[in-house]
Order: sequence, then structure tokens, then C-alpha cells
Amino acid sequence: MGSKETAGALYSIGRFALLSRMSATTLRFYDAQGILKPTAVDDKTGYRYYTADQLPFARSLHRLRQAQLPLDALREFTYAPTEECVRRLHGEQLQQLRHDLDDLNARLRVLERRLAYPWHEQAYQVTVERHSSAPFVFLPHRVTLAHIETAREQAFEHVQAHLARHDVQPASPPVCFFPPRPTDSAEQRRHDLEKIRTVYAGFEVNEIVPSHGRILAGFTPGGTWYVTRHRGLHDYLGCMGPMDYFMSERLRTDGVELRRGHGDFLVAEVYTRGPWDTDELGTLETTVRWLIRGETAGSLRQNESVPILTWDKQRGFVVGS
Repeated sequence: MGSKETAGALYSIGRFALLSRMSATTLRFYDAQGILKPTAVDDKTGYRYYTADQLPFARSLHRLRQAQLPLDALREFTYAPTEECVRRLHGEQLQQLRHDLDDLNARLRVLERRLAYPWHEQAYQVTVERHSSAPFVFLPHRVTLAHIETAREQAFEHVQAHLARHDVQPASPPVCFFPPRPTDSAEQRRHDLEKIRTVYAGFEVNEIVPSHGRILAGFTPGGTWYVTRHRGLHDYLGCMGPMDYFMSERLRTDGVELRRGHGDFLVAEVYTRGPWDTDELGTLETTVRWLIRGETAGSLRQNESVPILTWDKQRGFVVGS
């Protein structure tokens, strides 16, 4: 065959690979995936043949793959091979890369904090306390563990601004409630794989404040809590092995059934000394409570009327799952 791209001519897979700037292996893979099928296949030899009419589409596929677009995006392009589709797919990829970069930067900050403030063993003294239900103004959201520090501080700022608009002072330090892990095995696996936590971040108050938009007003759960105190980075609260041990030993001593550790219980973290109080992160102080016997459920139930938000670095809190 000549070097010109002749309309109607059949090209072997090797020649078509050269003209389309892809490898023969890639073309075979695209054939198997239904993304780019050959025009003809020899019944005896199984050799694939392509036409010049397929070259513009093949070269567009090559450019999309050079931009690291996933296979699902390539399949979408096969149904609408237009410049408009290319621009949209590139825009979606750009948004995903920015999200991935934000996540990597957040993970880097976690490692930098841990290097600056390494873990030190501490004994967790567990006490039993009763805390009644109290008015609570909070912002519910879902967030990855890497972003939980920043999202928590942003949530507290939102809630404080809401309280200030109503001339109400917080009656407690900042508080986060974390619901028990899902009991459904499939949901639990997704929960663990995505490393996403559901968080209710806010403040107790002495008077009723109306809800507004994503900031909700309700009540904290009341009942009997096991309580201990943690000193140091909040990051280590997510690695609660030592704390789990002391809490679990107290549970066994008191004859309370335990299946999965802290994941069995609603957990409250009260930030008595937070990063908004000091730059010395090694001196942070957090009171941690496990709800062992609930007397009142409060308003922290997830349902359709309670929007769960995702925290995004670029946009802040956005509605989503």
C-alpha cells in the first residue's frame, strides 16, 4: 500500500496503528472493549482491517487517552464524537485532577503534622458521665479523612457566624458527633473503602436558634457516656487503637457488649483546646465520649430531611453524597 490515506482502502492493523499514532495492542484492546471496531476481520487469519474514514476518530481517541481520560469517557465519546463532547470530557477530567490534587495536598499536610508532632503514648482514664440532651446548632456533612481537619474548622466558622447573627453565644466548646458505622455489610465496606466520615459539627446553646439553610438546630443525644481525654493532634483520634483498648476494657468490665470497637457507638469529640486556640498543635486537648446508653435520640438522625454535605476545597460545603 502507498503512504497516502486512500478513502475506501483497507489498512492492516500495523499500518493503521502507525497512521493513528496508537499501538496494535491498543487497537486490539479497543476492539475488545467495543470502543473502536475494525471495519473487517479476515475469517481465516483473524487479521483486522481498518479504513481511512476511521482515522479521524482513532486520532481523537489517542488525544483523549494522552489526556489520561478513563475508558468510560472514551466510551462516551464513541456515542457522541463531537468537539463539544471533547471539551466537556476535558473539563470533567480537569475537575477530577484538581480534586485529586486537593486530596494529595491534604494527605501531605497530615503527614507534615505527624512528623512535626509525633505520637506519644498516653494512658486514657475512662470515667462514666451522664449528659442530658441540650439544644444544639450544627452543620452536618460528609468528608474524607484527609480533609476532616479543614472541613471541621470551616463548619464551626459557619455555625458561629449563624449564632452571631442571632446574638447567641455558644454554651460549649466546639463539638463533633460521629454516628456509628453502618451495620449493612455492603455499606460498611463502601464507608471503609472511601474513608469518608459523616460529621455533625456545631455548638451547644442555651436557647433555641432557628435553622437556616444547611445549618440546623436540634438537640444532642442524652444518656450515659464513657469519657476520656486526649492530648495532642486531632489526627491521632482517627487512629484510636490505644483509646479503643482502654474504652473496650472498661466496657468488658461493665459487661457491655462490644463488636467492633468505637464503630459500635455514637462518638462525640469536644475540642476543649483546638487549633483555633493555639498554634502549638501538640498541646491540643479533646474530650472523647462514647454513648453507651442513650436516653434521648436527639436530632442527629440521618434522613431525607437532613441534608448531608460534602466539603470541597474550591467550593466549600456543597450538597452531595
